[in-house]
Amino acid sequence: METGYIITEVRSRGEALPIVGATVTVSGYEAGEFKVLNVQLTDSSGSTRPFEIETPPRSESLIPDSPEPPFAIINIEIDKSGFLTQIFAEVPIFSGITTIQPVQLIPLIPDVHRNVDSNIGGGEI
Repeated sequence: METGYIITEVRSRGEALPIVGATVTVSGYEAGEFKVLNVQLTDSSGSTRPFEIETPPRSESLIPDSPEPPFAIINIEIDKSGFLTQIFAEVPIFSGITTIQPVQLIPLIPDVHRNVDSNIGGGEI
């Protein structure tokens, strides 16, 4: 086996600000079993440290009609309080390559129904 790397860069919508302390969970196959491979919190720049992923050898990409893809496949879940959770499924990781996964978290909309005037539909204005 060979290795590739994944870095996740988490920003607010429109890439305005880095999101500090977002939980980034990487899952994938290891020894034929699907499991959590790594969990990190984003740093002050909104990024994770590079995480090593086992990949098939590059030489497999030269085999026509190979039954297995010449890359590893992972899932990435990004969670931060106050934002919608983002999930990226089947992210390819290639041998010798650092993949950078950009993420834009969308803020949750505050509950607008809490501030609705209880006099709507009748009563004094």
